[in-house]
Amino acid sequence: MSDSMLCELLSSAAYALDLTGACNVRNSVLRSIGYTCSKLTYLNLTHCSQVNNAVVRSVLQGCNSLRQLYLDGCHRVSDSGFNQKQSPFQLLVGCVSLETLSVSGCPQITGRLVVYLHKLCHSIKELNLSGCKSVGDASVADMLCMQTGVETLNVSHLDGVGDGAFASLPPPPLLRDSACDGGNYDRLLHLNLSHCGASDEGLGRLCTFRSLQSLHLHSCCDLTDAGVIAIVQGCTALRAVGLGNCPGVGDPSLSALAQQCSQLAWLDLSWCGDVTDAGVTALSACARLRELSLVWCTRITDACLTSALTALAARGSLRSLHLRGCSRLTRAALTTLAAVGR
Repeated sequence: MSDSMLCELLSSAAYALDLTGACNVRNSVLRSIGYTCSKLTYLNLTHCSQVNNAVVRSVLQGCNSLRQLYLDGCHRVSDSGFNQKQSPFQLLVGCVSLETLSVSGCPQITGRLVVYLHKLCHSIKELNLSGCKSVGDASVADMLCMQTGVETLNVSHLDGVGDGAFASLPPPPLLRDSACDGGNYDRLLHLNLSHCGASDEGLGRLCTFRSLQSLHLHSCCDLTDAGVIAIVQGCTALRAVGLGNCPGVGDPSLSALAQQCSQLAWLDLSWCGDVTDAGVTALSACARLRELSLVWCTRITDACLTSALTALAARGSLRSLHLRGCSRLTRAALTTLAAVGR
């Protein structure tokens, strides 16, 4: 993509622009998007390393119908791109309609962004802050507890996030006594906290979010069965759960998921070395389970194939099963399972 090519695309009739990786376009041309494409609803500038706050502000000043903005990997973008005080003579009207904002991997983004979004972006439903290393406990706590309309939140790969991010949430024993009014408790549907430093103490409080449909906790190395059991006490609507590379997760977690989460359709247990045949057998109660990953779960044997997994396959709900690295499984058992699933 060159300057001239983009100029030919820009018009008042444009509704969507995907400029992913268009690093050769000058910022002076990108700034013209705001006043040329006022009807724009979708803009993707992912991995455009030249994009800076001036470009972001220009877009937000002119695109008054903007709904989706992707700035992943734009390392020059910081919080000030969304700060109304940095645009004293023109309102950031694009913030009002913005529903999706993705700034993953932007190192200059900090917790101040959450404050600016809370003031301006009242329509936002999806927020991706994955890999924004300067975002810490306090900011995640604000996002979880503020009265916002956010339904999808990705705060994975944040080194500074631990149990403090969840300290304001009611602990599991108080779940039934807490009305959980206000906050984002009943609005949040999808949450990704993978690669965070929190333990059972903090993650167990996620039981407050009773409307959660998907929860990704991959590589949360301090999470154990106790934390998972606490979570599913309240999060009974879960349909997708990612627990890959959580070394403290084993059979008790699988039993709790099977008992509490009747809608469970997708489950990732890759590299969970404590999972055994007993845990997989418990999953046979998950009537809606469609995809299951047991990659490198080295303790499972043919016994679970001939019972639980065969039952799931025969029922017809299980469509995808990942067993790479399961060294105790024999070819004969795998052949039998494959025949049942046809």
